[in-house]
Amino acid sequence: MSFQCKIKDESTPFSFTLSGKELLAGIDRMRSVTDFESSSDLGTYYMIAAYKKEVYLIGYCSATSVALRTGATEVSGQGACNIDTESLKKMFKNRGDIKFSFEGTLNFSAGRYKGDIPTDSITSDQPTRVAQIFSEKEKSEKAKEKKKAAAMNGGEGREAEELSPEILDAIKQGASSTAIRDVHFKKPIKCTLQLKGKMLTFFANDNYHMAVYQQKLEDKYPDFHVTMPSGAMALISSVAGDSAVKFQFASSGVRIEGEDFIFKLPPMQSNPADFEKMMGFVKELSKDKPLCSFTLGSEFIGSTQNLMALQTQGSNFKIKAAKGKLNVGLSSDKGNSSETFQLVEFSGKPVQFQSDCLILEDLLKCARGTKELPMNIHTMGKPTPFMYSIVYKPSESSRLSLLGNIVGS
Repeated sequence: MSFQCKIKDESTPFSFTLSGKELLAGIDRMRSVTDFESSSDLGTYYMIAAYKKEVYLIGYCSATSVALRTGATEVSGQGACNIDTESLKKMFKNRGDIKFSFEGTLNFSAGRYKGDIPTDSITSDQPTRVAQIFSEKEKSEKAKEKKKAAAMNGGEGREAEELSPEILDAIKQGASSTAIRDVHFKKPIKCTLQLKGKMLTFFANDNYHMAVYQQKLEDKYPDFHVTMPSGAMALISSVAGDSAVKFQFASSGVRIEGEDFIFKLPPMQSNPADFEKMMGFVKELSKDKPLCSFTLGSEFIGSTQNLMALQTQGSNFKIKAAKGKLNVGLSSDKGNSSETFQLVEFSGKPVQFQSDCLILEDLLKCARGTKELPMNIHTMGKPTPFMYSIVYKPSESSRLSLLGNIVGS
């Protein structure tokens, strides 16, 4: 599964053939990693490298790095050059096989379509940076520390280990089910992934909402605990596809290696005790007798985007729920809209409350594809509604809890 690439800070000729479709797909895949923390190209570098009859796309910035092995053929020579990914995407869209050769400039030929592209020289620091990307473990990590808990989130600085298909499938489901985002300030949201015994848990939260996915696995695997930005696991699933992958958790980040790729994501510092405290809160909430409970049908789930058309900063949904019906309204300086929906089920007392419309919409995205969603309105001992929860079982072995704050009555 492992692969290797080395470059030098000097211009050496190399050539290869690669289809435009694969080149563009590789660039998009590479940029999905480097753009994860920031979409700015400032301080981000991209290159094409030929080494031992293989051609790699390599990208890195201060926080992330990625290397992809392409399906290039007719590879000759060993060398590397920096590339402008945006220019290449525009130049080779809808092109078939392209013959590339580098001799100070990147020359190309695709039938009658020919030309050359100036490139920046490899700098003296880039060979070291590329070597770090392909290194199987951090040089600073000593063998005797493998089994010790790393500084990051209680994770373990152990050798990279291949995850079973069962864990990978659970990770993909958990990643998509907890991919909430900071809808107001666009800051990274922490997402904790923990495997303890046979229980795999995803937990993502900010001050306004949280998502918790738990799945009981059939087999038992080594425990781990790691915190990364929300969306990181979805990115891993996207880049990896159906490939078998190896994970290595270390204090400097998470390294993921597959059959044709290596990439590294940064950690987020967190306290495992905080995770346990929040999971305790979720457990207590599940025991709370709700003020009322009702089931949202697919009609409501599919109509929130229409209601959102008049949304402005700070807009809230005004929701009234009673036996048999749910009324949702939204008012802003753009206008007013409301709609009444039939409730599948209702129990408890009639309720009226307000919910941040961006938060509710974000939580509903985590449950996309579900036809019916049970919602509970909680007071947690307070005189007015305090929080709502959407809790259901995506499968026999899993449970998803989506929680959002109530902002008024």
